[in-house]
Amino acid sequence: MSEKQFKEENDSREISELIKTLKVIEPIQEFKSNDWQAKQIAWAKDLEKYFDSVKDKIIGKSIDKIFYTGNLFNQHWDEFFEYHNGEWYQNNIKVDEPDYYPWKESNTKLLLDSPVIFDFEGTKLEIDYHFGSLVKANTNSIDVNIYGADVSKHFKRHIIGQKLVDIQIHKRNDVYFMNFEHIGIERNEGDDMFEEIWFIFENGYKLELTTNHCDYTILCEVK
Repeated sequence: MSEKQFKEENDSREISELIKTLKVIEPIQEFKSNDWQAKQIAWAKDLEKYFDSVKDKIIGKSIDKIFYTGNLFNQHWDEFFEYHNGEWYQNNIKVDEPDYYPWKESNTKLLLDSPVIFDFEGTKLEIDYHFGSLVKANTNSIDVNIYGADVSKHFKRHIIGQKLVDIQIHKRNDVYFMNFEHIGIERNEGDDMFEEIWFIFENGYKLELTTNHCDYTILCEVK
């Protein structure tokens, strides 16, 4: 190995180690969802009605910021990857680009446990969706300066600054998740349920809000 190659490899390693020390943005205070005054929505038709009630405030508006309010569960995954010459490696084996790392600006997937907040020119749409076909929603009720962690940078390339043109709901009529008798909701095959929620932007990209069906919210950018 030449002196130049040795220096370049060591510089790359030092930069990688430095990047791993960058702190993930976190809320100042943990948000208590149990105390949140929000509308609970269990059926697709009711979710459509809710979005219809707020469309005049957000359709045609640019999305300025995106916040999460609880825990980011994949925040340390980047520690297992190395980046060299435009390629990703894990244990010296080439792999696909990871879903998340602290300086990512696109194609990001966040794994969360509490409301996400989309700021459309001052109208902040708040959605908690971590159980299958069960959403809580409100607008402008959460103080993002205290409870919000701004993760806009992860969606900077294709989402932030784009105008919202539509909201679509992927409906399902099969019970694909844990049931909810404990909170008084009975589910049966053939019922009016939903899975993914898509926020579609003028450039053809969309934010997909969904769940792992029983515990976590999944927020990702989809082309």
